[in-house]
Amino acid sequence: MTSYLESSPAYLCGRLLAVLEEAQQLSHWIRARQRLKTTIVQRFCGTASMAPAATFGRLLSLATTAHLPDAGGELNRLTEEIMSRLKEVGGFPKALNADQQEEFHLGFFSQRTKLRAPRGQKRQTENEEEV
Repeated sequence: MTSYLESSPAYLCGRLLAVLEEAQQLSHWIRARQRLKTTIVQRFCGTASMAPAATFGRLLSLATTAHLPDAGGELNRLTEEIMSRLKEVGGFPKALNADQQEEFHLGFFSQRTKLRAPRGQKRQTENEEEV
């Protein structure tokens, strides 16, 4: 990952949405033993990618009370890490232009791919990024 994307609020917001969706799905699976039909991504991706500041407050409130407590340490750690980075770069943007929306989606799909990779493949991908 380039240093530009590491400091892009849009990219970080996309990563955060992927983590929150994973927490939602995991929490629902633990409670109901079935997959969700509709996730926060299907409901909020459009608004989150255009107006993160107006959207993420609601998503984080829901995740903090309903999803992250069940999701386990890794997803909680990722959420904290991304939130810390967002704070360093100025917080949630009020609006994203077209280029920033592309960065948002790059962050989202990059993080989603890492979260969905099998364990061994995750470690290999992380090691490749360090090189």
